[in-house]
Order: sequence, then C-alpha cells, then structure tokens
Amino acid sequence: MSDKIDRIQDDDGKIPDEVKGYFITDLDFEAFLEMAQGYVKSCEGSENILPHISIAFRNKDDITNLQQGIVGLALGDEWNDYDVRVHTLRGLASKFLGDGNTPMAVAMVSEAWVSIVPEGEDRPKVMPSEDPNRKEVAVVSAMTLDGRSVASVASITRGEGEVITFGEWETSKCGESILSNFFHQLALEFRDKYGLTDPNKTDDK
Repeated sequence: MSDKIDRIQDDDGKIPDEVKGYFITDLDFEAFLEMAQGYVKSCEGSENILPHISIAFRNKDDITNLQQGIVGLALGDEWNDYDVRVHTLRGLASKFLGDGNTPMAVAMVSEAWVSIVPEGEDRPKVMPSEDPNRKEVAVVSAMTLDGRSVASVASITRGEGEVITFGEWETSKCGESILSNFFHQLALEFRDKYGLTDPNKTDDK
C-alpha cells in the first residue's frame, strides 16, 4: 500500500466517506490488474498478444460506481515506438475526460524482451531485444490516479507453430512509468477546463 493512500485512511484503514468516491481502493486496483492479466491469458494458444489498454473510471453522474473500459489496440510494429504509445495514452486521457469520466487507473499490456543476467555478472550493454541471453515476457503495467504503480510480468514460451503459453505472474511495485503520461495529460485537461494556474510558469515582469 502506498504512502499516498495511507494518508487518506482513518485509524481502521478505511477511506473516509468524503474522499471515497475519488480514488480506487487497493482491492479494486488488484481486481483491475487481474482483469488485464486475464486478457493476456486469453491470448494463450495464439501467436501474439495484441497491444491492449484498460481504464478504470468514474462517471460524473455516478461517481461512487467504479466502471472499467477496455480499449483493444492493434498497431503492429508502430506500438514499439515510444512516442506512439505516449501519444495514444494522452489521446485516451483526453477522450475519457471529455466524455464526462474521471479515470482512476490505467493498465497497459504488451510483449517485451528482458535480459537474463547471471548472478555476479554485469548487465549487458545492448538492448534486451539484441541480447542473445534474453527472454520473452508479457508485461502488464498499471497506475492509479494517486500514483500507485505496479508491473506484472509472466514468461512466454513458444511451442509448435509459435503458439504461446505463459508462466506465473510476478508483480512488484515500480517507480516511473510510461503510464504517467496518461495522468499528466489528464492534469493538463483539468487545468485548461477549470482555468487553473500552471505552477511551472511565472509572469514576465
């Protein structure tokens, strides 16, 4: 549990009623992550995982009811471009807010390569995709509006015909994430909508 969510809980570990509607609880966040993992598992037996983004949100007309929106993306090799992913995340943030929804959490599913580094050896000086000692994995990254962020990884094994099966999920907290671009865009939309001051700008004298 993150420090940020701890600070809005009472002594019994419950979120006060006055702020309950504006955050996603740890239990709901875990369920949201499991939903994204379930999408990955549904790809078992196929040859690849289509890029996929999920969003948990609250609608302005029913803020206490947490809903989930699923966005499937088939961008092929374009999805490997960092700028394409950032642009997509920012566009989704604008769309959801424009539809009267406030995103509480976002999750992104993708395939990746990771380098296998034996204990006591230095990390290779090449990208994991170019490392001969690499492993293919499925990655689910998820982040909440209040900054909780996790990454969940499962190994990929390819059998006959390149069909894939998955190993067990390993989930850990993480720091900076590409998903922060989603919530950064959300903050910009709020600022423009409500006329808030940009703290990074100063008036010229």
